[in-house]
Amino acid sequence: MGDYQLQVYCVGYQVNDVYADYLKMGSPHDLSREQVRELAEKNNGKAAVTEHVRIGAGKSFEKEVRLRENEVFLVTLEAEARKEEEGERGWGKGKEGARMYGKLWMRIEMLITVI
Repeated sequence: MGDYQLQVYCVGYQVNDVYADYLKMGSPHDLSREQVRELAEKNNGKAAVTEHVRIGAGKSFEKEVRLRENEVFLVTLEAEARKEEEGERGWGKGKEGARMYGKLWMRIEMLITVI
């Protein structure tokens, strides 16, 4: 139970797809700095969805996402209280992150793909 931040990241056809955007540019042999900047900005890997989620005691949470062929989704659900305590220091990685500062918190990640 508690408040969470839900983030959904997506990579697939024309979503964080730098190659498709390169082809739309006409596959230039030499990219200008402006073209490189444009590709980097459009395909920055940022979350496609970020939203606040409140889950009540004894309740479950569901999130439906539309998944097309050859797409990969990463869905994260982070406890907001823990995120605020961490500030800019981050969560850590793997088991080290789960033990960080000895406080109880939750982070759930799901990788979803259809091929």
